[in-house]
Amino acid sequence: MKKERDLLKAVVESGAVAEVELLKLNRDVIRIEGDLSSAIVTAQKQQAAYSEAIADHRGIALDFRTKAQGQLNEISATLAQLNESRQAIADQLRRTEVAAPLDGTVKEVFVRTIGGVVRPGEPIMELVPENSALIIEAKIAPKDIAFISVGLEAMVKFSSYDFVIYGGQKGTVTYVSADALQTEDGVAYYRAHIELSEPEENGRTFSVIPGMQAAVDILTGEKTVLQYWLKPILRAKENSMRER
Repeated sequence: MKKERDLLKAVVESGAVAEVELLKLNRDVIRIEGDLSSAIVTAQKQQAAYSEAIADHRGIALDFRTKAQGQLNEISATLAQLNESRQAIADQLRRTEVAAPLDGTVKEVFVRTIGGVVRPGEPIMELVPENSALIIEAKIAPKDIAFISVGLEAMVKFSSYDFVIYGGQKGTVTYVSADALQTEDGVAYYRAHIELSEPEENGRTFSVIPGMQAAVDILTGEKTVLQYWLKPILRAKENSMRER
């Protein structure tokens, strides 16, 4: 445009073109130069805005990543605490259910308080396994302990069964305590275990459950034939005298 103006100026000086054309061209040059300057300023502003936007974007992105990482760390810590709590609760739930290693019948419950605390190693209950040997726990008076030893035969009479009708149950002494014990009343005794044979005698079956009371006669000496014959009669008489 400037080059065109210079050429037109020479033509105007020669008189071939009117001066008004030169003035018009000058105005166009000034206008275009102004537009160019304005465009340059606008471009510079846009470049500055772009640079600022890039910086803001980077700042926003960095701030977002920082906040996101903080939230992630917080959530991870909370999740770890929840996992610990879940494991503790699961352990508590497992402890609320007590399972025996085999089937059996509960003989005695030692802890009856709801919500009570059981110390480690403290027994909760006594369980008699099914299909196991039937054991009678007997108390031997100290005056008789010298005559009692493992392997002796015994006759067990259950209080739940009439001895005259059902007779007794044969057994064998399998254990005798080495030291004397005491009852709650302070009475001394020795503990003995008598293992019963099959719960059947003279064709009659004994239904024996844990906790049943019984009297035990341990055979400590030899008996004559007459004594063996008289023993059932004497026992029948003895038991009949005890009946109410």
